[in-house]
Amino acid sequence: MQEPWMKKIVEEIKKEYGPVEIKKIGHNYYVYRVSSVYDKEKKRAKKISGEYIGRITMNGLEKKKPPQHQDLCLNMVMQGFSF
Repeated sequence: MQEPWMKKIVEEIKKEYGPVEIKKIGHNYYVYRVSSVYDKEKKRAKKISGEYIGRITMNGLEKKKPPQHQDLCLNMVMQGFSF
């Protein structure tokens, strides 16, 4: 499923973030944290997709961008504005 050029990039991501899941949506590859929980009724583990980490490109991992409102608030605090 993974492209040959992705192997080294995915290994580096796993070293930094631990267990991850790669989802291909359209022509892009997205990285999410992943964990599991044991389901007593089904007697097997259930995969839990977690936090979005970023997108894989040929240049490596593009980490997710913080919401713009946080940048605005940070700039206002640094300039001495209060809320």
